[in-house]
Amino acid sequence: MRVVQNPANMIIRLSQIREANGLTLEEIAAKLDVAISTVSRWEIGDTNIPTKRFAEIAAAYQCQVSDFFSEARPPAPRALAPDIPPVKGAADEDGPVYLTRIEMAYAMGPGSSLEDFPETGQLQFDPNVLRTITRSPPERLYVASGEGDSMMPTLLDSDMVLIDTLQRQLNQQDRIWACSIHGAGAIKRLRTIGRTRVLVISDNPNVENQEVDAEDLYIFGRIIWVGRRV
Repeated sequence: MRVVQNPANMIIRLSQIREANGLTLEEIAAKLDVAISTVSRWEIGDTNIPTKRFAEIAAAYQCQVSDFFSEARPPAPRALAPDIPPVKGAADEDGPVYLTRIEMAYAMGPGSSLEDFPETGQLQFDPNVLRTITRSPPERLYVASGEGDSMMPTLLDSDMVLIDTLQRQLNQQDRIWACSIHGAGAIKRLRTIGRTRVLVISDNPNVENQEVDAEDLYIFGRIIWVGRRV
């Protein structure tokens, strides 16, 4: 009759722990520099396990020595490191970006610059999101709200818009711009007609388009983003 000096529950636990951690006999043998048959005999109780190697064997099985003698369930498999490293935004540590909000409906002067329109506070934007919208620096960006229905369905009343003041040249036809027409703030689609005339387009078919002299039109910036409540 074969006498096994190692505790019986340790013999049972060896294979349980190895399988729970997704290890093979070959991997254990390689870590301990022993033959695969030696590890197999340890797990079936066919040979004694050297006590002086308990700590080394536990490390190979990815557990503690005490786990060999526990009657509890084998430890849960260790989570594998993901193949794809976690994504970190380029501006994750920059903190939020605060953009000035203006009220374009109420000019405090001739309406020929953004300074003529009152500021109503600041809005917080995520810098990573902002980078997907524009490369312009935050100090050249302003937030405003659309009013009225002349640009429906493209813009609805109270839609939030982002104005890029680095884009002030009417070099793109039929884009939407924040502008001043005869001193009144407006958000309109613009199209050049010849060298001195501009067609002010309202997307709402019930609102007539307007043709104005270029000198009566002042462009603050281009609308590059629209935010809408649902």
